Amino acid sequence: MPSPPSPLVRLSTIALVVIAGAGAKLALDAAISAQLGYVVTFVVVLIGTWRGGFMVGAAAAALLVAELAVLTGQGPATMAALGQASFGVEVVTALLAVVLGVVIRTTRARELRSLETANQATRATVDLDRRWSVITTAIADFAALGTPLQVEDALTRHASSLSGRPIRFERSIGRAEPQSPPAPAEAVTTIPVVGASGPLGMLRLATAPAGDDGPPAAAALSDEDGRGLAALGTLAAAALDRIRLRSASGSSFASAERSGERLKRLHELTIRLAALVTPEAIGEVVVGHVLDALHAPVGLFYLTDSAGDLRLAHARGYPIGLAGHDSRLGPGQRMPAADALREGRPVIVESPEAWRGRYPGASDRLGITGTRSVIAWPIGSPATAVLVVQRTVEGPPSDDELAQLEVAGHQAMQAIERARIYAQEREARQLQEAFVGVMSHELRTPITTILAGSKLLSRDRALKGTSRELALDIEAEADRLFRLVEDLLVLSRLERGSLSVGDEPVHVIRLLQRVVASEATRWPGTRFELPPERSGFLVRGDETYVEQVVRNLLTNAAKYSPAGTVVRVAIDQEDEDVVVRVLDEGAGVTEAEVERLFGIFYRSPTTAASAAGAGIGLFVCRRLIGAMGGRIWARRRAGAGSEFGFALARYPDDEADAPEPDPGPRRTAAPRADGRAAVPAGIRETGDNARTTGGDAR
Repeated sequence: MPSPPSPLVRLSTIALVVIAGAGAKLALDAAISAQLGYVVTFVVVLIGTWRGGFMVGAAAAALLVAELAVLTGQGPATMAALGQASFGVEVVTALLAVVLGVVIRTTRARELRSLETANQATRATVDLDRRWSVITTAIADFAALGTPLQVEDALTRHASSLSGRPIRFERSIGRAEPQSPPAPAEAVTTIPVVGASGPLGMLRLATAPAGDDGPPAAAALSDEDGRGLAALGTLAAAALDRIRLRSASGSSFASAERSGERLKRLHELTIRLAALVTPEAIGEVVVGHVLDALHAPVGLFYLTDSAGDLRLAHARGYPIGLAGHDSRLGPGQRMPAADALREGRPVIVESPEAWRGRYPGASDRLGITGTRSVIAWPIGSPATAVLVVQRTVEGPPSDDELAQLEVAGHQAMQAIERARIYAQEREARQLQEAFVGVMSHELRTPITTILAGSKLLSRDRALKGTSRELALDIEAEADRLFRLVEDLLVLSRLERGSLSVGDEPVHVIRLLQRVVASEATRWPGTRFELPPERSGFLVRGDETYVEQVVRNLLTNAAKYSPAGTVVRVAIDQEDEDVVVRVLDEGAGVTEAEVERLFGIFYRSPTTAASAAGAGIGLFVCRRLIGAMGGRIWARRRAGAGSEFGFALARYPDDEADAPEPDPGPRRTAAPRADGRAAVPAGIRETGDNARTTGGDAR
């Protein structure tokens, strides 16, 4: 918007107009020989119109024209004095003066209005700058303040500065003392201050005096000031909410830190208790945890025994003399631990006076130990232990302390139960190991005697009929019992961790030939197919245990296969392992029970009724192969039957040509008519393979 003209410009403009008008009048007078009165008329009418308005100028013009008319009507003498004055010229001069005066006045009025408008705009800009300065300063102040009182003081100060009059801040009812109401004649303007949590207070501004004799009335609050004060109230409310939230978050953070510390200690307690198996060790850890958490100096941990008495398992900070005296408490004895056990609830003695009042006949434990209160906390339901804590402060424990005692008691109860179960399992395991060890060693001697005697009887040619069949049955059952005892011996060594496995080269082909030759005599109804005899196939292991594994697998294959079927033994090399597979043509195994087959005492429901067994052979095989660093498996064959196999690490190639171990005595047959070497009884050659023959063993 353009700025209004200066006073000098306005005066110059009016002067130019007057001079121009006067010049025009003089020129007119010269043209018609006018008198000086025309100039006077023009000036007077112009000034009157300019200063007084159209009506004043018109009145001046009418007066001068009327005066001229009066003068000209007085006779020739007057006319001669006036010279050549003309009534018409006078009228025209007056009219021109009026018009020019109106023009000058109108121009001046417009200039004044433009100037006022510019002044108002300037004042509004100054007020806006002032309000903005106050608000920006308030923003910086509110951001730096840390207490509600500081925020309220800053709000009052900035509100008074913005409005230019005293303003006070009043808190909402319930947050401070109620404020006194204003005087009856006082007009009050209030601006609410509302935060996120609700109304916080109000800004109060008085706009009128209390009486007629008071000071002049204060102007009402403008809309701009009202909006500015509302903005200040919003800023103050945000600052108050921020301080409240920061205070709440600080309190929450401190509470969270305490909770985190408790959880950390509880986690450490749980980990430490999980590794303990004796009540004494459990008591030591629990007492240490509780005393550290409650900042107490004395703690005791009692356990109940079979007679129902309390036995001191651990004490910390307790005098040795008292610990010896209180090492065993009867359930009827008047002591905090015995009371807690008997009543099944915590017993709290809050002060030495309360101790003397409750236990008048007992010695002053609190005075001797330098403590002021006692908490006896029963553990379990019904209680199987009692935790006693002596504190240095009087009064009841806090909720936090009670919660920590409850959690520690719960953890201690679980640890005691685990220790009890562990002790029972350890005792049962020891009894089981002792039974298996004694029975296996005690049975081995008579079984060996029975087996040897039955073998001798079965070879006696004089034995005929039923007696011979009975001798063969005794030999078969004694052999089965001997193998069972061997498995039990291995099982006993595995349980005790005393199984010693050798690391020597084992020639798998030679071992298979020896075991198959032996099994062929036991299962004449099953044909055994051996792989071709080749050199190599040396594995790392213990020959005795490898033979036991092979014998168990061949026995199972023959036992659970129909008569007349073939049990084929395959051997191959995979990477760094030698793999042996025993393939039968029996009912086969299901995929769901493969893993369970190698568990102890498990027998498949589909085959358990077809043959006798104890369910430990495959378990022993798995443990033996695992001890030798190998792997064992079972799976169903694609056609019919099952595959049981194992893999052991191959012996280094530079040992492949080492002397092979003596395979031991073999059962031989009569020399053959073609001059070829005899084969063991029950073995039939087909090409490079040897097969067993015989009838039904079942």
